[in-house]
Amino acid sequence: MNGMISFIPEIFTLFASMSILMLGLIKKVAAKIHLFSITFSIILFALTIIIQNTEAIYIFDKTLKFDTSTVFFKQICILLFIIIILVSNQFLIDKKIQRAEFYSLLFLSLLGTLLLISSENLIMIFLGIELTALCLYSMIALSKNNILSYEAAIKYFVLSIIASGLLLFGFSFLYGISSSLNLSDILNDQLYFENLSIYFFSYILIFVGIAFKFAAAPFHMWLPDIYEGSPYIVTTFISSIPKIGIFYIAFRFLDNNLIMLNDLFLYFLMSIGLFSIALGNIFALSQTKVMRLLAYSGIANAGFIFLGIFVSSNSSFYVPAFYIIIYSISSVGIISILSVLSSKGFNIVYINDLKGFVNNSVFLSLSFLIILLSLAGIPFTAGFYAKYIIFNELISREFFVVALIAIIFTAIGLYYYLRIIWFIYFEDGFSTLYNVKNPISNFVIFLIPIIIIILFLIPDLLLDRLIAIL
Repeated sequence: MNGMISFIPEIFTLFASMSILMLGLIKKVAAKIHLFSITFSIILFALTIIIQNTEAIYIFDKTLKFDTSTVFFKQICILLFIIIILVSNQFLIDKKIQRAEFYSLLFLSLLGTLLLISSENLIMIFLGIELTALCLYSMIALSKNNILSYEAAIKYFVLSIIASGLLLFGFSFLYGISSSLNLSDILNDQLYFENLSIYFFSYILIFVGIAFKFAAAPFHMWLPDIYEGSPYIVTTFISSIPKIGIFYIAFRFLDNNLIMLNDLFLYFLMSIGLFSIALGNIFALSQTKVMRLLAYSGIANAGFIFLGIFVSSNSSFYVPAFYIIIYSISSVGIISILSVLSSKGFNIVYINDLKGFVNNSVFLSLSFLIILLSLAGIPFTAGFYAKYIIFNELISREFFVVALIAIIFTAIGLYYYLRIIWFIYFEDGFSTLYNVKNPISNFVIFLIPIIIIILFLIPDLLLDRLIAIL
């Protein structure tokens, strides 16, 4: 019974999704479906605070695991989810997709990530990934007036199937050599030594699938089209919450695993990291559309996450964990601002569309500035500290060439971030279509740069917690 109590947040998430779907059928209630979504998400976060586990608890024959680390990462995901819900209302109304099914799918996708974080079984890991992705396919295509949405949904669906196939292929090898679906049985020293080549090959396949979910190069082809074609709110979700879940599963596969002492596997992780940083920053330079630029920025940041995993061979997984959390917060902030700027007949499509934005909203333009600087890794932002600890780990392990290459391409990438800032602050001509319609959304958005600055000044607020649980 104690184990089932730990499972209450997931049960409530399913209940919230189904309830929202049913409430949407009632005409008088459907107009207030956004308020129900906010209420359910806040209750969900409260449940994760009330239900804490000091020791690991397993349920369903060790299919799901609940401990301090799973609860913490779920809380991060739910907090980001609340931000997404809070800023989504006006955008969804303007784009005529504020429907109960959208919020229902959003909660189901969150449920997939929550299950993924608690998964201790290969089948449950796969089900968590696919539940998250299946809902995203539908949400991407919900904008009926945008042909790019359909194209993005189809591309994401097809490429995701390929990635899932590779992931399952890797899982099948692990099951074949261990005769078990349980992670604790698979992460076995003897199993590693006795089946080295198959074990190594299975992990390559699995991390190709993980690299796809992170949109790390060369498995990134889907991301720019998804960013461009999806409604902003869906893009905000894709860029943050599922990536945290995928990172946690990568951590579970690698923590206390001898594969992290295998030089070939480490070089594989390093190669993906460097290639992503190089490709993301170079391709972003030529982009004229804001969302495609942010997509390539996301690819470059995925490279840093892989470099963080690469330097975690002595169980210092707090380094990439800190990075993925800071990146997710920044990504939610930057795309949320773009959604607030969009109105019924207007979207921020090109970088030129941001000309003179500072003249329309000082507070939002300042928020945009701070979050961009964090994504770029400029000092006095948490993004700078996140990059710093990765570079520090690389240099302390004497990977000087790797650190130098990453620094060079990061410096190159500063150009496209500064170009956006130039348009916002030093060019004239921003459209007057923008209007402050929702002070709550603007207030929530303005909290994000404050968090970014606080976590730069006092990074131990987050780092100490991560060190304690990972």
